[in-house]
Amino acid sequence: MELIKSPDFYINYRKSQFKTPIEVLKKNFKNLQKLIEKNNIFLNKQYNQIKKIKNKENKIELINKIIENQQVFKKRLKQRINQHNEFINRLIERLLNINKINELYNKYSGCLINIYDSLPNDLNEFYRNEINILIVEYLIRQFNPNDYSDNNNPSLIIMNNLNLNKQIDYDIIIQGLKIQDEIVNKKNLKLLKQWCIENKKKLLLIRENNSNLIKSDIDFECDFQEFMEKINNKKYDNALIFARENLSNRELQDKFEKLTSGTSLIWSNFVTDLLLNLDSKDKNLNDPFNFYSLSSSSLKMKTNKSIDLLKKLSDNVSTNSWKELGDFFLLNFRILYGMNQIPPIETMLNIGGSVLKT
Repeated sequence: MELIKSPDFYINYRKSQFKTPIEVLKKNFKNLQKLIEKNNIFLNKQYNQIKKIKNKENKIELINKIIENQQVFKKRLKQRINQHNEFINRLIERLLNINKINELYNKYSGCLINIYDSLPNDLNEFYRNEINILIVEYLIRQFNPNDYSDNNNPSLIIMNNLNLNKQIDYDIIIQGLKIQDEIVNKKNLKLLKQWCIENKKKLLLIRENNSNLIKSDIDFECDFQEFMEKINNKKYDNALIFARENLSNRELQDKFEKLTSGTSLIWSNFVTDLLLNLDSKDKNLNDPFNFYSLSSSSLKMKTNKSIDLLKKLSDNVSTNSWKELGDFFLLNFRILYGMNQIPPIETMLNIGGSVLKT
């Protein structure tokens, strides 16, 4: 049995460990530039305003406001710089780990060992660390981040105890899970919309490069979900106006079925409301169609069943669509940061289970 794979194998296997921090660093650098540019524009504007003010007290008041603003700017700048340094340190740590793998490979390359023999101590330590990384990353994905603070999250406690915080991008994983939780459980699209705006260009590239996985635009799905929710809340006028402003100007290719389901939901809600509002007691007894009215108990029963069925259908569509949107977001999120869609340890266990069965 081969003792250790080549460094190239581990670089390919761990590509998310490099892709994720690099994406964060690129995004953070752009945000830093925007922050500085925005502050420069603000200062120039305030400086010109000060020159126009003749009253000394008004000048002092404006200067104090500028000082307060600069304190906030300094705080935000420091946060961005700290984040930059943190991810640089993670990259350095991971590169050092690759160097360690290279040393082990040079030491044990070509060496074979019987499956029942014990490994050398340095290899034992290396593989133990690798397994710990896989387990902790898996655990981070399993815990709902909103159920725990960072100090109480069991997966993060284990990670810190094992000193793996430089090897796992736990904060990015948790960021994705928090946005997904907002979508699925809280039915809140605010964070998703903000994320779509921040990553608009990259999301277009992701769809182009992953057409086999991604059949729609995440921002379209977000707007469509808002449209559906307005329908479910019986805000039909608002829903149609929203659709005209946000959905009608989209390319309709591959979206026709979605738009059809939206109009179908409007119709089913209208039918439900109509059936609920029908009252046979108010009907004229001389009405020639009274024979077919809801006075018949069997017909009432059928109508109630129809109402229940339409309500269940509407609720089911709503629940499933929120879950599907949450899953679709995570798919885009993980592709953006180069993360595995399924935790590696889960894939390994599935493969191992299949091998054992055969």
